[in-house]
Amino acid sequence: MLSGILLITIQPMLAHASQIVTTPTMQEWYQHVKLTAKKYKLDPNLCAALAAGESGIGNQIVRFGPVCDGKFYAPYNIYRGALKKWDIADWRVNTEVGIMLLANKLEDHNNNLRAALRTYNTGDKGKKFDAYVNNIKRLQKWFKEKKTFEDPPNSGRCQMTKH
Repeated sequence: MLSGILLITIQPMLAHASQIVTTPTMQEWYQHVKLTAKKYKLDPNLCAALAAGESGIGNQIVRFGPVCDGKFYAPYNIYRGALKKWDIADWRVNTEVGIMLLANKLEDHNNNLRAALRTYNTGDKGKKFDAYVNNIKRLQKWFKEKKTFEDPPNSGRCQMTKH
């Protein structure tokens, strides 16, 4: 009986802990990006491009978890100071916050991507910032060409067959 009570008490904590340490499959992450981008009325290709531009390295399209010696949390490289407000160590929250911040920056700058990215990522200057913006645009085009966020043909449709 005592072990049953302990299991009931500890189970919610274990479930939360497993969410933090697990990383999504790319398909899970893409689905979350797609839903979150829709919520904020943004192009999911741009949202994924920003994460890839912020945290991607080598063969990893995006990374999840602490980056830059723990100063930021990926995939959106949000400064760890944001942990006071959000659980950005959780990839779901990190994705939501990253996309929300991008939407806010675009709104603040009348949908001017360059100006929005300037305030989203203030660490780059001059030619380095130009390369950053060009990389985001290149990645956005890449995600679009891959059709990452397009629904497969006939998805969600019932098909009738004759007998």
